[in-house]
Amino acid sequence: MRAGDAVHTPPLPSRLPPAPPITENGRMTTAIFRDDTLTRERMQAIIAAHPRAAAFENCTFDHGDFSRLDMDGFQFNQCSVTGANWLAASLEETQWTKCRGSQCDFSSALLSDARFSHCDLNNSHWRRATLSSVRFQDCKLTGAHLQEVTGWALEFRECLLVSADLRGMSFRWTAWTFPKRSCPAAISAMRCSTAAACAMHRRG
Repeated sequence: MRAGDAVHTPPLPSRLPPAPPITENGRMTTAIFRDDTLTRERMQAIIAAHPRAAAFENCTFDHGDFSRLDMDGFQFNQCSVTGANWLAASLEETQWTKCRGSQCDFSSALLSDARFSHCDLNNSHWRRATLSSVRFQDCKLTGAHLQEVTGWALEFRECLLVSADLRGMSFRWTAWTFPKRSCPAAISAMRCSTAAACAMHRRG
């Protein structure tokens, strides 16, 4: 090489993960993350880049710490959230479909207008969570801790709540239906604060 010749160096490979595919949902674009393992740091980056517009499909959140993060409007489809910590997180208008989340913790979380469909949430924790207009459809909530949850227009449709702890929970404007085969056992096994509250289950 002679003096004055230009030196060409190859570009360094990017260390950033590839950008997720973007889909249109009518009003905004939604970033879709598939088959990913999510950490708190990764989720914080997603929140910054895609506020209220991220969807997770077949992703793993197991035992992660997502407490006090703002994830309003996010969608979770066939994700594993076993033991994940969502303490005091903002999860309003979120959608959870066919998720598996034994012993996950939603204590003190804001979940108004969230939808849970066909989820396995056995032994999950919801103490003092805000559940206004939340619907659980065909969910497994055996052993769930729902003490002192607040809100109105809460719905449990065809859910299993055997051994669920509902003490201190407000039953005003709460709608209940149970799988026919498990209805008597589900009602008798619930832990309620008053006999009158349990009577409301029977009317549901």
